[in-house]
Amino acid sequence: MLSTVLIVLTLGHADGPHLAVTPADDAAACAAKAGAVTAVLEQSGYPVAAARCVETDQRFTPYRHGAGAPAPVNAFRVTLPAAGGAKAEPLAALSDCTAAPDADPAVFCALSAQELLAD
Repeated sequence: MLSTVLIVLTLGHADGPHLAVTPADDAAACAAKAGAVTAVLEQSGYPVAAARCVETDQRFTPYRHGAGAPAPVNAFRVTLPAAGGAKAEPLAALSDCTAAPDADPAVFCALSAQELLAD
């Protein structure tokens, strides 16, 4: 079943880009969340490489932040076509990915504290 999620890729981390995925009720709620999250991250010194609302059947463990949040240790290849959409593919290691952020589709090699859940 498809659901709306916000995919956020942030830069400025010592270990490379970070990926966060959060659910949204619908496209309008996702767009509002994207604007708010982007503003907070950029004010905190983390440039946002991408913040996209997408319909997907992928499901992720919940995003947690603050004290006690898990470390970003899960590697992903995140593909972002210029026309929209996004796909996050789990990898065994970040070294299994070749970044191409200026290509179409753009490819980011990112770490996430979240895991992709099996169907």
